Amino acid sequence: MPKITASSGNLRRSLNSLYFGNSQTARRFRYGLVIFDILTVAVFLIMALIPQQWWYIPVDIAFAIALTAELAARLYADRDPRSQLFTFATLSDLVVIVSLLLPAFIDNLVFLRVLRTVRLLRSYRMLSDLRSDSSWFRAHEDVVQRTAIWSSSSFSLPARSL
Repeated sequence: MPKITASSGNLRRSLNSLYFGNSQTARRFRYGLVIFDILTVAVFLIMALIPQQWWYIPVDIAFAIALTAELAARLYADRDPRSQLFTFATLSDLVVIVSLLLPAFIDNLVFLRVLRTVRLLRSYRMLSDLRSDSSWFRAHEDVVQRTAIWSSSSFSLPARSL
């Protein structure tokens, strides 16, 4: 695991090696991000299926903070962060973060959060890792991607808004 120190140059190198490196540690880190993304989407889907609760806004804000921190780390790790500002992954993360913060002020925008699923499967780095590490994924990639896209569109209308 790369050592993270107070030096911003070392922090940037460490983050860069985790987000974009080829080491086993980098792959584990990115798989950890996938697990976080899957859990995040699961929470979003569960919250869409149950009536509004008092704890929704604090949970949304906590997820917004975590996703903002991950986005900031990813941009900081990139050698050219400005080139990443208008990528699908960054824009979808920004939409998800805004959809988490706005319910404190307006109606719930949970349907926008499913972009997280689509973003996850459009991460070319992650797809490359999965192809090289999993023969099962190589054999079933098309089915996995189509299922994720179908499920994200199927759950885009929250049950409590119907």
